Amino acid sequence: MSNNNNNKASSSSSTTSKTSQDDTTTWLFKDKEDVLKLTCQQLKKMPQLCSIDDAFHLSDSEISEIFDMFVFGRLAATEEYMKWNLYAKAFYLKLHSSCGNIPPFDYESLVADGISSDQELTRVIGFARPRLLGPFKFGEYTERTQPRCIPYHLYLLLKQAVAIMKSSPTKTTKLKMVEKKIRFFCNYFHSHLPLGWKYKRGRASKEVESYDPTRKPRYDMSGYTPISSFTCAYVEHEYDEQTRLSRQSMIATMWTIHSRQTPNLWEMAPEEISFYCKICSCFGIDYHRLEAASEDDVCLMNVGLHPRSF
Repeated sequence: MSNNNNNKASSSSSTTSKTSQDDTTTWLFKDKEDVLKLTCQQLKKMPQLCSIDDAFHLSDSEISEIFDMFVFGRLAATEEYMKWNLYAKAFYLKLHSSCGNIPPFDYESLVADGISSDQELTRVIGFARPRLLGPFKFGEYTERTQPRCIPYHLYLLLKQAVAIMKSSPTKTTKLKMVEKKIRFFCNYFHSHLPLGWKYKRGRASKEVESYDPTRKPRYDMSGYTPISSFTCAYVEHEYDEQTRLSRQSMIATMWTIHSRQTPNLWEMAPEEISFYCKICSCFGIDYHRLEAASEDDVCLMNVGLHPRSF
């Protein structure tokens, strides 16, 4: 009888301990008297925090709203935060983690340190001429060194699309997201595509099969001349309707990524950070940790000289 009681007590203690672990809370944000808490169990249900595709899942207005909040140092209210989807929450948390050596899960540091920024938001005014529709060329190859196969990172995106089509043909939303990244890649890295190459869903499988992923080097930039070597006065004023950025702003963003040094995100305009995050996503780069990117990851962002030098 005593043993049964001991077993029950032990079982009860174990259950209490497990419940205690599951109910362990992590402080996120504080807005006056309101405190937002997430249990460890809930955190496990947020794989989007590990995603690098936030910018493709959020609208321009959502990015601007969250980014403005970050720049002007306003903490997210509990009610406001809970209305966001998981990608919006992840975007907000990772913006803050970029300010210092803080991992995205370290919510306590975010609250303890608070948010401070004396930087004013600089917006890009979208009324410049001439307007650009793409595809864009940010450099050019010589006739003899024109690419004969698609870029390695575009191959990886095609591989993802083909895998979805073969294993989950009904998951059209997931496929559309990958294809959105493919089209973005083709539009802004058009210089690095074989002459006349276009993405076609029906040919994606053949493209993947014919690509040799073991080829070395993955990128041969020896015959490539970046745009800053032949810029003209129009570069500063040309305006892309899709990103709402001038060509010069796009060049500056690419230069930043190519440097592999995480920028002060609060100094960027919402349009710039959206473009920045989408490029990183296409190349498998954590936009809040550029230092982890490889040379291959950033070589196509080579625009030559620092954008302020021309």
